[in-house]
Amino acid sequence: KNYTFRIYSGNTIGSGQEMLYLPQYAAGLTTIDGLFYKQTAKELQQQMTLIYTAFPKSKFVAYLPGAERTVIMTSDSKKIFINNLIDIPQQIKNFELLRRYYADYAKLREIDLGSLEKDKVIVKK
Repeated sequence: KNYTFRIYSGNTIGSGQEMLYLPQYAAGLTTIDGLFYKQTAKELQQQMTLIYTAFPKSKFVAYLPGAERTVIMTSDSKKIFINNLIDIPQQIKNFELLRRYYADYAKLREIDLGSLEKDKVIVKK
């Protein structure tokens, strides 16, 4: 993919670690601190651990610096948007409730978990 690269790609220190896609303009950085604006790299790493644990079969996870959003493409081709500036465990909980109890879940293509109030989501079929 010409617009992203993987952190730790080709690096034996990071081998076996989860990968995070970032925009191509971040290529060549020697540190990722400062790239995330309102988040430290450590905070983002902790958030990514939560996200990868909640979505273990995702096709990819991309972080959008500046927007403070994470985009997840699930194994069933749903695009999930998470707001990294608000409570991620609550957003994951809302996703699980939606997945379990929303009758038309299988028809959904996009789910925005973090743009509205605490217990509200935006869905698109």
